[in-house]
Amino acid sequence: GGLTRTEQRTHFALWCMLSSPLMLGNDPRRMSAATRRILTSKGMLAISQDPLGVAARRVWRNGPLAIWSKPLADGAHALLLF
Repeated sequence: GGLTRTEQRTHFALWCMLSSPLMLGNDPRRMSAATRRILTSKGMLAISQDPLGVAARRVWRNGPLAIWSKPLADGAHALLLF
C-alpha cells in the first residue's frame, strides 16, 4: 500500500522544511487530485525554495512530539509540529 493523506502531507512538509530536492516518486499521470494539491501547495513550495536555503532543525522534543524551525530570508521562521 501507499501512504495515507496525513502521511503524504507529513512527508512532503518535512522534505520542504529540510530544503531537500523535490522529486516525484510516483506516476504523475495517475496521481489523485489530493496528492496533486499536496505537491503543488504554493506555501510549502515557497518554504522549500526560500532563497536563504537553510534547512530546518529540531528545536524542541518531548517523547514523540517535536518542533522544527526553518529560518526564512525575510526574517520569519517556518515551524513544523510533529
